[in-house]
Amino acid sequence: LRDQPSAGPANAPVTIVEYADLQCPMCARFHSFLEEDLLPHYGNKVRVVFKEFPLPMHDWSTTGAIADQCAYEISPAHFEAFRSLIFKHQDAISPANINEALREYAQDAGVDSGKLAACVQSKASLPRVEENKREGQKLDINSTPTSFINGRIVVGAPTPDHYFALVDEELQAGKH
Repeated sequence: LRDQPSAGPANAPVTIVEYADLQCPMCARFHSFLEEDLLPHYGNKVRVVFKEFPLPMHDWSTTGAIADQCAYEISPAHFEAFRSLIFKHQDAISPANINEALREYAQDAGVDSGKLAACVQSKASLPRVEENKREGQKLDINSTPTSFINGRIVVGAPTPDHYFALVDEELQAGKH
């Protein structure tokens, strides 16, 4: 979990590891839930680590994942905003316009769009994406979103109440 994009403190009692495909509509809804509901609700008690898991049936998700990891390498502080913009606008992205869209979202998120374009073009972050994917495959992930709450697997995007209950269970389990 070191040197991975994340939100929340590294020493949080609950760590959620989210494997997502940037082109997956359910992943977009789940990411929005994590960002807008879960993280504000728990404050410094939860950390979310973001992992790339582009699925082969999606035609631009690997390029998006490369850009996502490039954004993290270029400007870790702006990574989450960039990722969120991709998810929010995934319906408008296509293989034909992805490079232009990524540059626009980078600029909007505060990531140097020229550096991002060069990084995506060279596929400099592809090894990071491939590492995330291999790790996910070793964990038997075959659909997105898949998350782990302190190591406990959650496939799909359960209702917010159910997900809050799972996090609450982990917080309770951590109290001695």
